[in-house]
Amino acid sequence: MISASMKRLAPALAIAACALVAAACGGGSHTTQTSSTPPPTATAATSGGASAGSVPAAITTGSIHATLRAENHRPVIKKNWSYTVTASDSSGRPLSGTVFSQFLVAGQVVGHETPPTHHLKDGHLHDVIVFPPQSAGVPVTFETVIHTHLGSVTLGWAVKVVK
Repeated sequence: MISASMKRLAPALAIAACALVAAACGGGSHTTQTSSTPPPTATAATSGGASAGSVPAAITTGSIHATLRAENHRPVIKKNWSYTVTASDSSGRPLSGTVFSQFLVAGQVVGHETPPTHHLKDGHLHDVIVFPPQSAGVPVTFETVIHTHLGSVTLGWAVKVVK
């Protein structure tokens, strides 16, 4: 049986699914971001530490320290929005592996980047997303799942796309 709250959420999920499945990936571009203030950060370590701000708590396995950084929590439609993922072992040595990225609305996966899996090389991934007009106003969690030979870590970043 579908609850009343899910019925109210269904149109938003449908819009978000259509909008975010169409979200474009920057193809692994490696642009440099300069800023006078450091960007907000979501961080996780195997100790199960809480993430920063309105970001959901991270899920971790293995001996990994990882961060997800993005420009802000309010990307603008049709504009590049960059993010960076870093991963290292408990001694600070960079880890290689893969990063799978997806979009959630109310905890439900509604789409993923195209392509959804990227290479984490020498502990670093920098990529760009362009949000389509249909995603404006929808509260979304951008989630990355980092896989390395030491284990995996999931990091989330709350966003609300603006016009």
